[in-house]
Amino acid sequence: PAVWIPVADADAWALATTVDVRDGDLVTLRRDGTDHTVQMTRAELEALPAAVLDEAVDDLTALSSVHDATMLDTLRRRHAADEIFTSIGPVVISVNPFKPVPSCAPDSIARLSQQGEAAPPHVARVASVAYRKLTGDDGSPPRAQSILISGESGAGKSEACKLCLMALASVSGSSQGATEGAVESAILLEAFGNAKTVYNDNSSRFGKWTAVFFDASRRIVACHAEAFLLEKPRVVGTGPGERSYHIFYQMLAGANEEERRELSLQSSCSAYAYLRGGTDAISGVDDAAQWRETAARMSLLGIGGERRGELMRVIAAVLAIGNIGFTAADDGTRCVSGEGGRWLAHAASLLRVSPSQLAEKLTSRVLTAGGKGRSSMYTVALDAEACEAARDALAQSLYAAAFESLVESLNGSQEEAAAAAGRVRGCA
Repeated sequence: PAVWIPVADADAWALATTVDVRDGDLVTLRRDGTDHTVQMTRAELEALPAAVLDEAVDDLTALSSVHDATMLDTLRRRHAADEIFTSIGPVVISVNPFKPVPSCAPDSIARLSQQGEAAPPHVARVASVAYRKLTGDDGSPPRAQSILISGESGAGKSEACKLCLMALASVSGSSQGATEGAVESAILLEAFGNAKTVYNDNSSRFGKWTAVFFDASRRIVACHAEAFLLEKPRVVGTGPGERSYHIFYQMLAGANEEERRELSLQSSCSAYAYLRGGTDAISGVDDAAQWRETAARMSLLGIGGERRGELMRVIAAVLAIGNIGFTAADDGTRCVSGEGGRWLAHAASLLRVSPSQLAEKLTSRVLTAGGKGRSSMYTVALDAEACEAARDALAQSLYAAAFESLVESLNGSQEEAAAAAGRVRGCA
């Protein structure tokens, strides 16, 4: 009989068939589709999960043999057939197809969201069941609902959240415009909060909670997003094969001549210390075109003119700050190096502060000594390592503040409608 044997490659478990039995106890098995064989005792063979081939289930709890091997095999076969959603009881597993699939098309979402618990495994079913429990349409008392979406980098969490919003709009009879702002906001946040990693070209480097507001007629009136745990260290350096946040590369590739003058931008990513550690490009992605889309989306969502200019000045200032270097002064203290002085001036101009103010904050620290009523303040010069740490900490704080400000701006246009809503429910 065929059994599942553990293997050291990406398959984790593979089918194997007995090809020889010697001395009544030693068994030889061959991995299906290969010449690889493995020997084991009969007792070891009996401990392995038996292979029940072509078992068609869409809920892993319905497998005749629930084991890592059988669950992985079921997920693998369903994924190959573009059935990317599989249940484990009330939980839905999605395996990223990295391509469009029919079950995620708008017409499929609309149809599945109306079926409720009768629908096959899908994020639309999860959203539909949550809505019916929220409103009491399932016969139970109305209760607050939350949808938790989790997974590793590249698993498809952001896309699953968008599908949930589409399903909620459909099942509640709301217009797709009710969630359009939330979806467009999510796409805009990807420019500022997503980055290329070794696992995923568009990996979210922050967590997000989205509240969906319903009115008295149980239709969506607004969505409110909260972002948290932004990966700030990525601002000041990346690993091989990775990138910092998309917006840096979009800005450098797509800014026009006027924007380059206003933001004191260089033409190459290699001109900036914070962008030198990884790669500049993503295969198949046009950063200049992405910049134009980001700018258009900001205008669509009410972030244009001076507000957009303020945001991009901070983003450009972060890059300039990364090029500030430090050297020893004649008195043994540290000061900004000659070449770093030019970048200091750029950063100060973008931040609307004087170069001397910025230099002071990067090269010295104010200490307070003494107790209440008798304290004294001292200015202490920093060594080179402390100056660099202060520089990087400032860059990270500035970027995080800009990101938080962007989220607040995106929420601002919907706050009035959200405040008037009778209920607040979350989809994370």
